[in-house]
Amino acid sequence: GYLGERGVALCDKFKLSAKNCVIADMKELTSLFVDSLKIPTDFSDLYCEGLLLCAFAEIAEKTADVGGIKKKKASTAELIKKYVDDNLSDPSLSLESIAKALSYTTKHVSKVFKQANKVSFKEYLNAVRINNALSLMNGGFSSIKEIAFLCGFNDALYFSKVFKKFLSQSPREYLAELKKDVEEKAKR
Repeated sequence: GYLGERGVALCDKFKLSAKNCVIADMKELTSLFVDSLKIPTDFSDLYCEGLLLCAFAEIAEKTADVGGIKKKKASTAELIKKYVDDNLSDPSLSLESIAKALSYTTKHVSKVFKQANKVSFKEYLNAVRINNALSLMNGGFSSIKEIAFLCGFNDALYFSKVFKKFLSQSPREYLAELKKDVEEKAKR
């Protein structure tokens, strides 16, 4: 929270309150706040006001209204996608782990993600994992168990079930078809 007239005025300007001021990924300000502890007290007020303005600039950028959709929600959905991309092979990757990493509730993350992408988080995660599996298969990987593991699945049978749901064929069938296509191209 911020104290004083300047802080209250800025909170009013950006429509911020204790209920809507959860902003993830403001790491760039952390080092500045840590450095402020080393500033002589003569300049600390000036430095702190500068930090306050930097913080509000970041908050304003992340919460600006864009085309009727809050940019904050859009950026949260993008943060979720980035987190998925960065942790795709982690079998413990879940809505709960992402919510914890971004300091949001699971319900909030789920709602924001679905509103922004028109698909549930689980469907998105499985689609990304299956696309990754296809890339691995097309790149020469042939062990279904290894592919499943590299794509974040603990269980090769569950991986096969999800794969079949997306492509209407099992991973073994896909690999056999891929091998057949490669052999036919080699004959030509």
